[in-house]
Amino acid sequence: MDFWIMVGIVIFVLIGQAILWSWVIIQRNKVAPDVKIFNWRELSQAFDRWLAERQRRRQNRSYR
Repeated sequence: MDFWIMVGIVIFVLIGQAILWSWVIIQRNKVAPDVKIFNWRELSQAFDRWLAERQRRRQNRSYR
């Protein structure tokens, strides 16, 4: 019996989270439609470019 109560609470919380986040995304699109949200691939590529640039600068500094 306790197991099913716990499962019910978990399902209720998950549904509540889905409703809340869908509302947040809808409101964000209404308020700031031109704001871009990065996806993980774009963030990863930007970090890789930053890291490569930093390593290149460090190598150039060590040769002087």
